[in-house]
Amino acid sequence: MLLKIQNDEALDSYISRNRLFLRDKLEVEDPFKLLQGDEWSIKELILIAEQMNWHCFTGFIKLIQLHTVYFRYHLVIDDVESMLLRHKYLEKSECGFGYATKRKDIAICLECIKTDIDRLGYSYWRRSHQDDIKVCAIHNLKLVTRCQFCNLAFRATNHCFYVLWSGCKCGRYILEAEIDLNNCRLELKRSRLYLDILSYNRKVECVAAYESFLSALNCNGRDKKIFNEVIEFRYERALFPWAKFGLVEEVKLQLQLGPEHLRISFHLVTALIFLLFTNFEEFIEYFALTLQKKSLQFESATEERAIIDS
Repeated sequence: MLLKIQNDEALDSYISRNRLFLRDKLEVEDPFKLLQGDEWSIKELILIAEQMNWHCFTGFIKLIQLHTVYFRYHLVIDDVESMLLRHKYLEKSECGFGYATKRKDIAICLECIKTDIDRLGYSYWRRSHQDDIKVCAIHNLKLVTRCQFCNLAFRATNHCFYVLWSGCKCGRYILEAEIDLNNCRLELKRSRLYLDILSYNRKVECVAAYESFLSALNCNGRDKKIFNEVIEFRYERALFPWAKFGLVEEVKLQLQLGPEHLRISFHLVTALIFLLFTNFEEFIEYFALTLQKKSLQFESATEERAIIDS
């Protein structure tokens, strides 16, 4: 019997917990012994979902939506991509999902760990703390990426995932570390944005998202001020290099490539949401308004055609 997976738990954390407590502690056969290599194929992800009693395509989607960062890279999609994902599922494609499922670098929030232990008696790795995120979106604390006592990085290759449960190799426990409060509001905004993207469980249609960005770009008076703050060194890896040379002109140039460019460039999508909106909720409000306008336009065009046909 598998352990219960927790809210926002990274998939590799869940598998590691099962191996530690079922295989190593209870001497039960490794439930995930067939998972090998640095990346997992769709076939292997389907196997994991089936073992968790999450069956069929909906179970597979539930797994990658709730416990990987896959949809952080696929917030804006179209019908073609949706069909391709279903096709890959049916064909059990061997293409790796490692970039979204198996992390090499690990970051943790000390306050999250304390809360977990008080509530559950143990803690786990969170998917929302990975992918170069520096700050916990909930507690506004800097994430810990290495042992404060021996300076060994929390990496799957040299420190193992068990540091939360068995302690560091140097003999110290993670909760002995000191917390460090974040004082950069941009890092906090970025962290909250990524968490909101991961938590959003609906598809963002490509054309409507494109029109939402254009609408915000044309009427948003905040963008230049935000842009001037964003070009600090720590954001060079978070935003496109072109953002340094003039936000409005260059964003418009990128958007001239059309809606399809949003689907294939997740960096552009997250950068635009970060720069043009106060938070993810405001972007969704723009997006919903755009969908509403498109619906009204369709209804109006349908009525006009009906009048002409009559």
